[in-house]
Amino acid sequence: MSLVNTLTHHHALQAIVEDGTPIAYEDLGHGEPLVLLHGLTETRESWHEAGYVEQFLHRRRRLILVDCRGHGRSGKPHEKGNPSAIQLKADRL
Repeated sequence: MSLVNTLTHHHALQAIVEDGTPIAYEDLGHGEPLVLLHGLTETRESWHEAGYVEQFLHRRRRLILVDCRGHGRSGKPHEKGNPSAIQLKADRL
C-alpha cells in the first residue's frame, strides 16, 4: 500500500517570508521531523519522484519539503541579482 501517490502533483502550503516572498512547502506524516531541501534546478517534487517521501513516511517520520526561493511553487525574486545568504537562510526558518 502506497502512502504517497508519486504520479500526481502534491498540494503545497505557503509561508510568506519577511520580504513578502511566498515559500511553498509540504508538511507530511508524524514523528521526528526531517527537512528535505532540493538541489539546484529541482523542486520539492523531486523527493516524491525519487521515492524518498514514501520511505521516510513508512519509518514514521514527519517530513517538511520546501521549494526554495525561485523554484517550484515558491516566489521568484523580483530584484535583479541573487538573493543574499541571509535571505536564503531566513526562508528556511
